[in-house]
Amino acid sequence: MIVRLLLCLLLFTGLPIAAQTVTDAQTIFNEASSQLYTDTDKALKGADYLLKNAASNDDKANALWLQSEIYSLKGNYPKATDLLFDAKQLAKDKILQSKIFTAIAVQCQLAGLIDKAKEYAKESNKLSATRLKPIIDFNRVKIMQLADADNEPAIAVKNINTILPQLQKSQDVLLKAIVYKKLAHNYLLLKDGPNYSAYNEQFDSLNEMISEQKDKARIALLSHIDKDYEAAAIAETQSYTTFITIIGGTLLLLSLIGLIYLLGLKKDYRQYQKILHGLEASEAAKRAEAAIVPETKVYSMPEKTEKGLLDKLARFEESGKFISNNISLSGLARQLDTNTKYLSEIINTHKGGNFNTYINELRVKYILKKLQSDPVYLNYKVSYLAEESGFSSHSAFATVFKSVTGISPTTYISFLKKEADILINQQAASHAS
Repeated sequence: MIVRLLLCLLLFTGLPIAAQTVTDAQTIFNEASSQLYTDTDKALKGADYLLKNAASNDDKANALWLQSEIYSLKGNYPKATDLLFDAKQLAKDKILQSKIFTAIAVQCQLAGLIDKAKEYAKESNKLSATRLKPIIDFNRVKIMQLADADNEPAIAVKNINTILPQLQKSQDVLLKAIVYKKLAHNYLLLKDGPNYSAYNEQFDSLNEMISEQKDKARIALLSHIDKDYEAAAIAETQSYTTFITIIGGTLLLLSLIGLIYLLGLKKDYRQYQKILHGLEASEAAKRAEAAIVPETKVYSMPEKTEKGLLDKLARFEESGKFISNNISLSGLARQLDTNTKYLSEIINTHKGGNFNTYINELRVKYILKKLQSDPVYLNYKVSYLAEESGFSSHSAFATVFKSVTGISPTTYISFLKKEADILINQQAASHAS
């Protein structure tokens, strides 16, 4: 009788405690979300607490999602990306999964992976038709409205200066970049050189940091996406293996694997041929492209300055200095006797991407030419090729190489070796006859 009374007491007192814990967690989550833009560090402490005290995998995933939003706001896109993919592995709730996939789509868009962004957004819509309300900070909206307002320069400067103290406390790097760019533009119109230089320098510094973080995030995203594909391929292979084992179709399994391999090899070889043809045409195309100056420009740069910068960039590309591993936008601007704003605009307009993308593509094309023209390079390790072309690591080189060419460095080298062997055999047969 006493035991039954104790069990009843535990049951009815335990339920309110469990309910209180859930309520407290939701309260902390709501508070941290509301502090995302106003007190980022406090919001991060709340998210850390939720992660450490999570009662389920979904709770952990939700806390990781909140952490990713905070790091993304700070401009640490690689960290935000890693957190989102950790959350993706844990989440079971469909609405939560949809929210995480939407956030990954945003990171893909920031990193310039537009097709991947569309894929994740589409997957998000499939998972749940329920759309969660976005976190909105009305002070941030007000700042954006002031920055975007089409006012006279003097009025625009006065209005934006009223919110600068609040902005400087914020860790929202994208918002700061937008406001500093707007201020610099208006001070330029007012012919206020010192203030223009100060805010333009702050904008350039933030913009360079954001571009660098986006490129790192691109590498992180591609790495995670590759891992997901590998995991899916492994899971699919295991599923096939189980099925074939049950029906005793071992031979059929081997045929399927062989077919998949041949199709993949054929696809890679077509990509390899495209690379070779692209290298043959690149020099002429580069000269033709450099000679073209758009008739309508969205920035105010003298045509003479633009043509001069394009000529200097062409000489820079021929010099091979881009393989230096400490090259930066500001450093190159000094070498070319210009400023980072002009150089960044020229690269974005004429080279099809930002500074880091431009340098990475030059490095990949450099090593492609070395591999094609000098057989010695075919025997070097990928880590040496990475160092030779200016990359900081084997993995960074391999990821960028694949994103530029569509195939891995090892696959490309294997095709070159096979073609070299075929050529040697043909020459030997010709001499023998």
